[in-house]
Amino acid sequence: ITSVALSPDGAWLAAVDRAGGSVILLDAEARVVRRTIALGSHPRACVWDPANPRWLYVVVEDDGTMDVVDRTLGQIAATIPVGRLPSGLAVSATQTEVYVTHRIDGDVTIVDLGTRRVGADVPLANEPFTADTVPNGMPLGFESLAVSYDGRRAWVPHELLAPTHPIVFDET
Repeated sequence: ITSVALSPDGAWLAAVDRAGGSVILLDAEARVVRRTIALGSHPRACVWDPANPRWLYVVVEDDGTMDVVDRTLGQIAATIPVGRLPSGLAVSATQTEVYVTHRIDGDVTIVDLGTRRVGADVPLANEPFTADTVPNGMPLGFESLAVSYDGRRAWVPHELLAPTHPIVFDET
C-alpha cells in the first residue's frame, strides 16, 4: 500500500495497492473492503475530489496517467494522460484542480477537475551553484506534494542532483 485517502464525507477509505495494480475501497465506518478496482501498472498515489467525493483520482506510474475512479459504480470513469512517471497528488485550495508531481521530471502538472483536461506544467527551479555549503543542482525524486490551506504555496519534497559534486547528492 503506497497511499491512503479518506473521502471528504468520511464514508470511504481508498488504499492504493502498488504491487497488485489496484485501488481498494473500504467502508470507513465498518472497516470492510467494498470494492477492489484494477488499474494499470504501478499505481502510486490517490486523492479524493473534495467537492464531489464520488470521484477518486489515482496516478498510475508506468502508464503516465491519472485514473478517475467512480466510487458509486466501482469502475474507472476516465483516464487522463499526465506525463511520464506521475507520483504524487494534491488538490488545490480552491478545489478545482489536482496537482501531479513526477518522479524524475522537475515540473508539476495541473489538471482541471471540471473539464478533466491537463493545463500548463509548472517547472520547478533548478538551483544554480552558489557555494559548496548551499544546496544546489537539478531537482528530482518528487514523491508527493502538499498545498497550504490558502493555496498560496505548495511544498514539493525532492532531492537535488548537484553536477559540481560527482559523488555527493545534496538533499533538501
